[in-house]
Amino acid sequence: MPRFAKPYTERGWYVSRPHGTYLKLSRVEDGMTEARRILKIKLGELEQERGDRRRAGQSPSNLTVAEMFSLFLADLKTNKDDTFRDYQRWCTEFAKTYGHKPARDVTWAEANDFKLRLTTATYVQGKQPPKPYRPKTVNHALIALRRAFNWAIDTDRLPAGRNPFEKVKLLHTEGRRRVATDEEFQTLLRACNNPAFRDVLVAMRNTPTRPQDVYTLEWPMVDRENRLWVIHKHKTAKTAKQRIIPMNSEVEQMLRARAEKYGEEELVFRNRN
Repeated sequence: MPRFAKPYTERGWYVSRPHGTYLKLSRVEDGMTEARRILKIKLGELEQERGDRRRAGQSPSNLTVAEMFSLFLADLKTNKDDTFRDYQRWCTEFAKTYGHKPARDVTWAEANDFKLRLTTATYVQGKQPPKPYRPKTVNHALIALRRAFNWAIDTDRLPAGRNPFEKVKLLHTEGRRRVATDEEFQTLLRACNNPAFRDVLVAMRNTPTRPQDVYTLEWPMVDRENRLWVIHKHKTAKTAKQRIIPMNSEVEQMLRARAEKYGEEELVFRNRN
């Protein structure tokens, strides 16, 4: 389902992007309450414009799938380049077969056929033999395409109810079954002949954090006095929330050793060597 529009900060202003329409609301110093008030007014104006177009008999444009994807990707805003590339990848893959077709004419059967093809398709990475797509990867593709069609509906480029991926069921995926035991983890450390990566393993084992947080951790984010990491950038693009990661004595000891060996410049878990 489409997300509700909310104000977020950008270069000293509160802005929003409902239905793909960029709105500049108010300066940050005016406060969130004022930004929400203006957003409510502008949303009403946008809805009025959409209603006027419907009453005037203006139907959504007859974009092809390829044209729709091009507009969607140009409008897509995300904090992570990998996320954008993932959407681009699956839009391109679907457009190889259906790119010439009017987007409003794509059927549920065609969307489901695409899903079934992915479940039997393979991909090649480097010099490795072909591998089948995992269910999680197939689901990423379906979610990306579902979002693209929802975006087209929200921006009046497709009629309501014309998302062929809306009722395509995601594949069942197995969640994480268990965590390595202490004995297994110590065996892993002994087998690791890369000291830098061993430190990464220690950090991942002893903190409730994501790999990306470890790889991008900077020394100013390490609060030794309070035994915390303060991650300033949240995963989502439109929030400014900090993430607080506690660290135990084992992580403290490891970081102290890294600081003595490599210094406290730039990234914690990367060095010039």
